[in-house]
Amino acid sequence: MESFKIIYIDEQEDDRSTFKNIANSYGLNVIPLHPEPDIDLFIMKIFSLEPNAIIIDYKLKEFDPTISYYGTDLQKKILEIADSFPTLVLTTYEIDALNDVSSEPSLIASKDMMEGDFLWRMIIKIIQNDILALQHAEEELHMLVEISMSDDLTAKQKNRMIELDTFIENRLSKMSSLTPEVKLSSMDNRLKELIDLVKEAINKLQGNVN
Repeated sequence: MESFKIIYIDEQEDDRSTFKNIANSYGLNVIPLHPEPDIDLFIMKIFSLEPNAIIIDYKLKEFDPTISYYGTDLQKKILEIADSFPTLVLTTYEIDALNDVSSEPSLIASKDMMEGDFLWRMIIKIIQNDILALQHAEEELHMLVEISMSDDLTAKQKNRMIELDTFIENRLSKMSSLTPEVKLSSMDNRLKELIDLVKEAINKLQGNVN
């Protein structure tokens, strides 16, 4: 079974240890983290570790008065930076989490699921699909580059390039997003830039696999 790098965030050391022990039994490499007061700096730290997925406890501030945010708040900020990044909030307070204005219901799961196979297989599958989607994007971008070297891209192909560009930006980082007009005006350079970007991301993600 593939071993991916997962960050698990929880304010309780016992819960971090429990998660890590179970995840390790499924071949997953877990980096347990205690939440930090400055959410923005903490997110920078999380991404610097280059995980395949981020799993977060819901009530992060329950036992730590220095923490002012819930797991759903952290998850929302992560997805604002890297849309569709594999992330999940785990909780024993399912209703509270679902009622949280920051929550995304499809990205919340009960901690009770840790006792069975489904949660762990779901996490692995989400990561695999994420890497596969980036690989497919890279392959299609390569094809567009090859076409552009011998002929002009059609309007349909240019629109597809913009779709791929948007997908990659949303997955990796929205901070460097360009408008469709700019994307079209610098087509050749943008295609090569995107291929380098997605190739680097894939190499990092696959580098987490033992």
